[in-house]
Amino acid sequence: MDTEQRAIEMRTWAPTRSATRGRVTTAVALTVIASWLWVFPPGFLAPVEAPPPSYERVEAGLRLAVALHADKIERFRVENGRLPDELREIGDAVPGLLYTRVDASTFRLRGVEGETRILYEAGLDTMSVFMRNALSVLREER
Repeated sequence: MDTEQRAIEMRTWAPTRSATRGRVTTAVALTVIASWLWVFPPGFLAPVEAPPPSYERVEAGLRLAVALHADKIERFRVENGRLPDELREIGDAVPGLLYTRVDASTFRLRGVEGETRILYEAGLDTMSVFMRNALSVLREER
């Protein structure tokens, strides 16, 4: 009798016809709801586009990028005794940053993004004046 009980327990459970209908109905209903939400998403599910950054934020970002690259160029000059010929020598080639070596001790970095353009010339501009309030502008919440 113990073996008969085990045999009964070992049998796989076969779903009844009503259980199968319920599963199919649930799957169809969920598919219809998901399709409806995909085609006609409610307003709270639609992504909200971020406003474009202000001119001040773009300029501050460019100033920070130029300052970081100017520092890398100065370190390159200290380590190698010369200015790099191009930005790739310091390991970076960033879109929107243009490097020009003027002479053995002077270089220019131009930052360009859209209509925003800035210029830093080593030897003429001090970094603190060049940076102005860029860090405080970038820290501000939108």
